[in-house]
Amino acid sequence: IYREKVLPLLGGSSYLDDSPFRERVAEIVDARLLAAVAREHAKGRRLLVVTANLDAQRGTVWDMGAIASSGQPAALKLFRDVVIASASPPGLFSPTYIEVEGNGRRFREMHVDGAIADPVFSPAEVLALLRVRVARPSDIGRTLYVIVNNRIAPQFEYVRSSMIPIVARSFSTLSKRNLVAEIDRAHRVAGENAIEFNLTFIDDRLAPKAPAESFDLGYRRQLYAHGRQRVLAGGAWLKAPPAPSH
Repeated sequence: IYREKVLPLLGGSSYLDDSPFRERVAEIVDARLLAAVAREHAKGRRLLVVTANLDAQRGTVWDMGAIASSGQPAALKLFRDVVIASASPPGLFSPTYIEVEGNGRRFREMHVDGAIADPVFSPAEVLALLRVRVARPSDIGRTLYVIVNNRIAPQFEYVRSSMIPIVARSFSTLSKRNLVAEIDRAHRVAGENAIEFNLTFIDDRLAPKAPAESFDLGYRRQLYAHGRQRVLAGGAWLKAPPAPSH
């Protein structure tokens, strides 16, 4: 889904060439998929995707079913742009510019991976609002599943004394701290609103060896096998965040 750039640090907005990723999204997200999402939206199902608006320094929640159902000529492009932006780590992949209108003028917003602004998009708060506004039968249970494709506990790693490794490690440390804080917040809000909480993440039973590169196929297969083994053995879901590691 990406290619190495010959001179990645000389200008430009990304370290990698993400054009294969954008081409792949264009192949998968077509008019048929848009129509399928619109049909499910009409049944009451909701597909929500989060991006980070770097201009406004906040997360943006997109109702993809509403986009698919809009009938607007630009709906397919917007749907693709949101999908791409939500999975584009800043610096590595190019940001996505999305045209919006506000206060009578049109402009372009810069959007990237939603985890930058909202590491854990929890529908718990949305459900809490709905409980106030919509009467619901008391026998309908509500469950929140938080799936973290990362480790939560700090991991020791020797950092080379050069710019890119230092910046990358610093960014990773900050992201992990924010992630843990957001998991704790989601657990608290779920508890306050009678929502069953479930959490799973990459635990220490998986060898801590880092992948050779961001999309290392061998590591992805190892990760899949680890998750499958945990599910079959039981106990893959925790009802509360683990105690902090020091």
